[in-house]
Amino acid sequence: EPPGELLSGPGQIPSDRSGAGVSWTLDLAAGAVRHRIDTGRAVVETVRWSVAGEPGCQAYVAPELDAAEPPCGTPPPRVLVGDDGSRAVTVTADRVIGDRLLRIVSTATDRERSRAMAEATERAERLVAWDPSDLLDTQQRRWQERWRTCNVTIEGDPAAEVKTRYALFHLLSLTDHGAELPIGARGLTGDAYSGHVFWDADVFVLPSLATVAPTAARAMIEYRLRRLDAARQLAEREGRAGVRFPWESARTGCDVTPRSGVTATGDTVPILTGQQELHIGADVAWALTAYRWLTGDDEVLAAGGAELYADTARYWVSVIDNGPDGHGHINGVIGPDEYHEEVDDNAYTNTMAAWTLRQAADLAGDDLLPGVDATERASWLRAATTLVTGYDASSGRHEQFDGYDRLDPIMAESIAPVPFAADLLLGREIVQRSQLIKQADVLMAHHLVPDELPPGSLGRDVRFYLPRTAHGSSLSPAVHASVLARAGRPDEAIELYRIALGIDVDDLTRTGAGGIHYANLGGIWQALIAGFIGVRPGRGGLIVDPALPSGWSRVLVRCCYRGARVEIDATHDEVAVATDRPLRFVGTDRDAAVTTDRLRLIRGGTSEKCWERA
Repeated sequence: EPPGELLSGPGQIPSDRSGAGVSWTLDLAAGAVRHRIDTGRAVVETVRWSVAGEPGCQAYVAPELDAAEPPCGTPPPRVLVGDDGSRAVTVTADRVIGDRLLRIVSTATDRERSRAMAEATERAERLVAWDPSDLLDTQQRRWQERWRTCNVTIEGDPAAEVKTRYALFHLLSLTDHGAELPIGARGLTGDAYSGHVFWDADVFVLPSLATVAPTAARAMIEYRLRRLDAARQLAEREGRAGVRFPWESARTGCDVTPRSGVTATGDTVPILTGQQELHIGADVAWALTAYRWLTGDDEVLAAGGAELYADTARYWVSVIDNGPDGHGHINGVIGPDEYHEEVDDNAYTNTMAAWTLRQAADLAGDDLLPGVDATERASWLRAATTLVTGYDASSGRHEQFDGYDRLDPIMAESIAPVPFAADLLLGREIVQRSQLIKQADVLMAHHLVPDELPPGSLGRDVRFYLPRTAHGSSLSPAVHASVLARAGRPDEAIELYRIALGIDVDDLTRTGAGGIHYANLGGIWQALIAGFIGVRPGRGGLIVDPALPSGWSRVLVRCCYRGARVEIDATHDEVAVATDRPLRFVGTDRDAAVTTDRLRLIRGGTSEKCWERA
């Protein structure tokens, strides 16, 4: 840093065989990739995998060296040096057993080359001493345990089932981690976005991980906590109080957002996201809250979480402009819809800022934020109350930002089948003057903080903004699927869910060469859990409120919640919930709480959304 580029890793395992007679298979059950070659004389299969339980280690088995993928000798150790002087050492160990080659590749990082070399060498030599079959059997057992904890069955839609499992597979692959876990936009599966960490790691990946691998979610939180000082310095340079998280973050936590980029037509344009997408601070605070609610881990407050809440609230107070109209305003920002820049009072940004201020005030009221007195807490509540959120009581919906309703009312559906990149198709200037939306913006607030928005506004906002959305970002389809299901429109939700499922499996957007879209994978799991199954944490307990599309006859989901394993079996008429220890559940109306390890709800009454305990 800067500019914060990924180090180019070593290509120690052959992977360039393609063409006729060659196939690649991802074995979700074993966490391994199988490569099959039909040479005409024989069929040869190799297998490779990242060793579960051994972060940084990969295994490769070639059964017939002469016909498969023979390496040209064992590669020597390789040392990569980061800008901060840290070393990444990769060691390769080979062993021939009969007609098979076992290769282990081990990478370790440390500021001291000798320590990294010793760690990588020890792991490579230890694993290469295994029998290849035993090593693969151990891999399969470890993955079987992961799948026993978290899985999904969708009766009536086998394609959606396997593609949802593909998304879950990549989330479960993050189970092994170090003390902290930064997830770039494409993880480490490709070099797109240079491995930089965006808001999508916090609001898409982290809450999904909290339900499948809670310790990995905690490691993601740790990545942010360890960079609070860098965020504080960024706020100071802006003349603001508190902490200002960078839009794009890498190793040190300084801002590595590019200042310009080149369009498909070769024009150089400024990139304003680093200066104007202020909502990142609220996104990080929301992720911390989601983690606490989903895992029950409030010890994170003493480990830096309290500091994060307090300083994020202080930043928002310093940003809000208290106008002569008696309301608070946040001007010159970019919301999640990046087609529109430098707008005033973006509904998502302001709603999330107000939510963060209230969260911090609540914690301070419970004496959980040391150093916050009654006067400062009152200032947070006052700022949250006066902040404009774009809601118009007469229409019952939110205006995305001040002046949005006066833009050209172009509908996405009149341009092209979604998803499409409207700025590339029509040009940036036309899109900026229109009501076309890149991705969920107002609806993103409904997705993250539904209780913060006025009752009844979800349906109206969905009806208004959905036809205007091009889904030009991979983040968009899954969020829309989730809110559509919650709005009682699951058969429309499933169409967008299928788009989300195809982004990586089918390379729907033709951007797969840069790596898989981790936020989309996290969004898929959220759309299933929070949207179709209707599971979300409430203050009084867990809410379960399914809305299945007509093509799904039954959905069975296993996940984690507050240290318990939870199994949910949902149909159109009833839902059964089983846990390995008692949990507290509440109804959608936030009352009638019950603590149990067995819950069965059936449709009852005159309303389709009315559930009765059986």
